[in-house]
Amino acid sequence: MSEVATQAILHDLFVLCGIALVMALGVYAMLRTGDGPSWNCEGEVLSRPYGWEDGLTAILLLTFFAWGSSAAEPVPSAPGQAGDTSISSMMVGMVFMLMIAAVLLVYLRIRGLNPGELFGMRQLSVKVALVTAVGWLVVVYAAMALSRIFLEEKLFGGNWPDNSTQDPVKIFQQAGGPMFKLLLAAGAVVIAPIAEETIFRGFIYGVVKSFSDRWFAAIFTSLVFACVHQHIGSLPALFVLAMGFSMAYEATGCLLVPMCMHALFNALNLALIASGHS
Repeated sequence: MSEVATQAILHDLFVLCGIALVMALGVYAMLRTGDGPSWNCEGEVLSRPYGWEDGLTAILLLTFFAWGSSAAEPVPSAPGQAGDTSISSMMVGMVFMLMIAAVLLVYLRIRGLNPGELFGMRQLSVKVALVTAVGWLVVVYAAMALSRIFLEEKLFGGNWPDNSTQDPVKIFQQAGGPMFKLLLAAGAVVIAPIAEETIFRGFIYGVVKSFSDRWFAAIFTSLVFACVHQHIGSLPALFVLAMGFSMAYEATGCLLVPMCMHALFNALNLALIASGHS
């Protein structure tokens, strides 16, 4: 699939996400004028403390991600073409995401909210969160495999529309030496899970849930998460993965669980790539 087609599809998906968010906020606002159930209190993730100012902040973030995805440059596919510049750009991108997460944490403190309490960071110990993450990840891998079989065989007749390699994978494969690979691995296993889970599950999911319900928030956030990774072929799998992160977070009320799931998922993928099985 060409880069132009990919960007067009991602642009359309971001537009659909925006329309869905606006429509959902209107529908839920009307429903809440009645005596209906407090649906967004279901589950373990806190969402009531968020207000309209947080909603506006989330919309600004989503707008920024939509703009960033449309402006991103593809990584060359030919071996040896993705050099130090691509590696540096990838690392800068991860550090930038970490900075956004840090700014969000500061913002929440200024708002008088405690991120540790909001994200349930003390709900589980790191050891328990890690064990729980392993169990959830097994289920998520099974769901990803089943969704791929269903989509590829039933909907596309065995012809997957995009089998190209994701840009981060290309960069890791073409990294010149072990030091570069180690640096990229550290970013993928440590920086990316902390930053992305803080932004998507910790903040955006909680904010969207506060104005809707947990299922809409999970579906919406997962679709945005998949689109941000800018790869059409992996979009369904990333959507299922993100849904697993959201469900694990909602079931445990502890953001450490999806963080650990994310880190384990990236670590396993890197191990497969390094061993030549991906």
